[in-house]
This record gives sequence, C-alpha cells and structure tokens, in this order.
Amino acid sequence: VMFTCDPIAKKLDKFVVSSVYGVGEGLVSGVLNADSFWLDAQDGKLLQEDIVPKEQMLKKGPAGHCATIPVEKALAEAPSLNHNNLKALFELGKKLHQDYRRPQDIEWAIAEGKVWLLQTRPVTTIDQDLQ
Repeated sequence: VMFTCDPIAKKLDKFVVSSVYGVGEGLVSGVLNADSFWLDAQDGKLLQEDIVPKEQMLKKGPAGHCATIPVEKALAEAPSLNHNNLKALFELGKKLHQDYRRPQDIEWAIAEGKVWLLQTRPVTTIDQDLQ
C-alpha cells in the first residue's frame, strides 16, 4: 500500500509505503507486520524506514485461498523493497497524485521486478483544504 501523503500526520510532504512479502491481504487485514518507508513527496528521497521481522507471508493457493507460509530466513530481516522498487513506486504515486489532483491510497504489487497498479482511491483522512 502507498499513500501519497502521510494520512496519520495529515501532511502532504511525504509518501508512506508499506509492504509485505506475498499477497497484500496480509497487510490490509493486519495479519502480518509490514515494513514502512517514508519518501519525500517532492523528489522521492528516502527519509525514514521501519524494517520489521517478516517471519510469514500469505500466498495464494490452487483453490484461490490464501495460505500462510514461512519467509526464507535470508529475507525475513531484509527490507521488502529495494531502492529501485521505491523509485518506481514514487513515480507511480506522483503521477496518480497529479492526475487525480488529490492524495491517493494506492494498492500495488511487484512481480518479476515490475510494479503493477491494482487500484487507487482518494485518501479520505486529508481535508480538501489542505490540498
């Protein structure tokens, strides 16, 4: 998930990106701990990161249901996103924010190194007057 604002602080000077391994249901449901990254809204510079242990991930099974599986030990303590991922996400977020002229709540995925836009919607916790 990426917000083209900081919805908690209600500020427009940062993007907030949260990520987990596997399908995003683990993040949006709150079942899994997520890494978080704060990017400068002007240039995408990484301002802060919170990397958490990621012992499990959700993976879609053959019947379409999500199954909990362990994360490889080498990945469990590592950031779930790298510099190139964050740069691509920032560019996507910046474009969507500009196109829709308001902060966006964006769901995305990365597969085979490519960022995929799943959906975007306006952030509802930011007052229109702040934009």
